[in-house]
Order: sequence, then structure tokens, then C-alpha cells
Amino acid sequence: MRNTTDFEYENTIAQANRHVNPALETVFLITSPMLAAISSTIIREIHRFGGDVTQFVPFALPPPQS
Repeated sequence: MRNTTDFEYENTIAQANRHVNPALETVFLITSPMLAAISSTIIREIHRFGGDVTQFVPFALPPPQS
């Protein structure tokens, strides 16, 4: 799963499957960070607090303002 939208969709299917067959177990796997999208808002927050965001942006950012 890549995000909460995926989770909500797959969880609904899992619940329906459980209704049809109570013995059925559903396993959810989270996407590797390398393959998942990341919000620009999260990148800005990481940068704002001095974190390294070089792997998320194609160019150098100025140092965060204090």
C-alpha cells in the first residue's frame, strides 16, 4: 500500500472477503519508501527543521531560516 487511500480501499475488500469466508486472512504490505510518493509538505517540514532532503529534490535548497 502506498497511502491511506489504498488502505481504505483494500480494507473494505478485506472486510467483504472476511464476511464471505471468516477464515480468510488479509495481509497488507507497505510500499518501500523508494517507490512511494512523498508529499512536498512533508519535504518542506523536514527541511524546515534542518533535515537532509537532497534525495527528494532535484536541486540544492538554501539552508532553513532560523
